[in-house]
Amino acid sequence: MEIKTLNSQEEILMWDEYILKNINCTFYHFLGWKEIIEKSFGYKAIYLMAKSDNLKGVLPLFYIKSPLSGSRLVSLPMADYGGVCADNVEAENLLIKEAIKITQKYKAGYLELRHINAKDSASLYTKIHKQTFILDLCQDFSFLWNNFIPEIRNRIKKAQKSGLEIKIGGRELLDNFYFIYSFHMKELGTPVLGKVFFKNMCLKFPKNTKIFIVHHQGVLMGVALIIFFKDTIEVPWISSLGKYFPYCPNNLMYWEIIKYGCQQGFKYFDFGRSTKDSSHALFKTRWGARPVDLSWQYYSSNINRLPKISPDNPRFGLAINIWKKLPLLLTNSIGPKIARHLPY
Repeated sequence: MEIKTLNSQEEILMWDEYILKNINCTFYHFLGWKEIIEKSFGYKAIYLMAKSDNLKGVLPLFYIKSPLSGSRLVSLPMADYGGVCADNVEAENLLIKEAIKITQKYKAGYLELRHINAKDSASLYTKIHKQTFILDLCQDFSFLWNNFIPEIRNRIKKAQKSGLEIKIGGRELLDNFYFIYSFHMKELGTPVLGKVFFKNMCLKFPKNTKIFIVHHQGVLMGVALIIFFKDTIEVPWISSLGKYFPYCPNNLMYWEIIKYGCQQGFKYFDFGRSTKDSSHALFKTRWGARPVDLSWQYYSSNINRLPKISPDNPRFGLAINIWKKLPLLLTNSIGPKIARHLPY
């Protein structure tokens, strides 16, 4: 078995065929993400393949060099999942070994592999500080409704009685999505990802993405961008404006997306990642979703180089408070320039 860097047209075709047939591969392993991230952020892509008589495993990597956060190799930036996807332990270990060699070659601060399940490698340090939350779906969504705790049902009913409505579409709703998403990120004091990232995603994967909007008589309250892959519907990005929280727009959006997933025949609903024991994590468990640990694994010659950026860090308190007070036009202008340097 040999490790190669993706190169030929034949290998390009093999790559996505492999992603579709391997049950451990995620949507973010698709080759389309290479183009999306390269175009949106300018990161250098290094796509590794384990091959013998045919493809045995893949590892998409991006080299990020930043004056703000140093240099690193990540699989995959901007995504919940990534890392090694392989048929067997031999292929896994060879791909990880090659990734470590590349990290050393580039003198990068660290290598980060975002695995769902930890890979057995003595070279990698594992952090389980993030979780995703999975709800089992069924065709009869009334069954799910009856199993929700009263708090969840009451909040959905409140949104419905308040006259909130849902609109479902694609790229034509991107402006609406980005307005609410960017405003919400400003409310959190966090630099926003560029609109071009979401545009490139919708252009590359029109059949795998949808945008949900919750509004009241034309007034936007909340938005969500959802992703479909195999038997799962996933919500990586969902936002509502703080002043509308009393109307429970997020609750209505989640319920409508869950219903949509049931109607379309999906088996699982992925709420997306949250930090362990956070308020967001607790909110997702109240829907009956089960937590699934995300094993983010690292290699570094210096453990102190691992990322420590968090809104809970007192060092960032002042910057967060200042960011919240800046005009939206300004945060949308300079935010993406900053965000591309952060370990999203």
